[in-house]
Formats: sequence, C-alpha cells, structure tokens
Amino acid sequence: MKSLNNYYLKTLKFSLINKFFYTDTKELPKLKKIVLTFNLRQASDIRALTKHLVALEQLTNQKGSIITTTKPNIQLRIKKGGIVGCKVTIRKKKAIEFIFKIITEIVPNMDKLSLLKTKEITHSNYSGVLRNLLNFDDLQKFYSLFNNLSTLNLTLVQKGPSSKESAFILNALKFPKLSRYNSIGRVQSCQD
Repeated sequence: MKSLNNYYLKTLKFSLINKFFYTDTKELPKLKKIVLTFNLRQASDIRALTKHLVALEQLTNQKGSIITTTKPNIQLRIKKGGIVGCKVTIRKKKAIEFIFKIITEIVPNMDKLSLLKTKEITHSNYSGVLRNLLNFDDLQKFYSLFNNLSTLNLTLVQKGPSSKESAFILNALKFPKLSRYNSIGRVQSCQD
C-alpha cells in the first residue's frame, strides 16, 4: 500500500504536471471515494443480503449499508422502502488500499475474458463491474460462504480531472480497463 502511495506522490504527480497544464498543485486530480454496491434481485432473502453485507465488510474492513427503494415498482413487485441491495463507500486510505488490492489480487489472475467490465468513464467517474469475486484472497478463504455472490458494481469518483486525465491515471496505475459497453449494450474492446 505504501508503494502505491509513494508512486502516486512522486512519479504519477510529476507525470501529470509534465503532460497536462496546471497553474497550481491543488488542481491535480485526487481520488475522492470508491462506492461498492451489490444489486440483489431477490431482496426478500435475508440470507443473501447478509452474505453480501459480510462480503463487503470482508473486502473493505468497513460496515456496509442497505439500499432501499424510494418509489414502488409494480413490475418488479417491490414496495416503497423495499430492500434492493447493499453498498459501502470508502475514502482516503481505505480507498487506496482497495485499489492496491485490485491491482495485486485481481489483475494478475485475469485472462482474456475480463473479470472487470467498464460501464462508463464520465468526466470524473469510472464505473465497472467485478464478476468473479473469489479472486480476492479474503473471500477465497471462505469459498463455501461466498461462492454464489452477485456481481460487484465499482465506482471511482475523482476530484477535478477531465476524461483524458482520468484515463491517464488509470493507465498509469495499470487499472484494468479491458472492455467498454457501447450505446447498444454490446461489449467492445478498448483501444486506449
């Protein structure tokens, strides 16, 4: 974790200053937070909800919260205030630790079929989906408990970068950006 922090403080900041124009060092992009969410289809199953909450706590060392609906949905048979998932928001050191965990545990075990699929890169956000969560050592130890987890939605929120700066930071950190959804919903490979 210290190596990633030192890399950001020394090498990556220097590269950003050389590549992009900044008038003040306070304009440099920073990671604000990471939001991890599980969307549950059958939220009435309390066992599945607790299993996903325990998985979030195991991954981030922070307690998760339950996501409830604000409006009823008749087609999905969900009442107002019904449980639809769980999430956790991590900031500062825990966010850097989680990125380090992805870079060291997930990226080396990836094959051509990507485990992380990029949904979108907006002005300062990066959203993706982690498919096989058993590549994390923390969850692999308890395989019988975590073998049926749903996909984990991952959102990185950064402060102040443009999309080019955001892509530059993610490429410098060797963060997996293997596939991107186009407007039709099909997966296409990234050339960035």
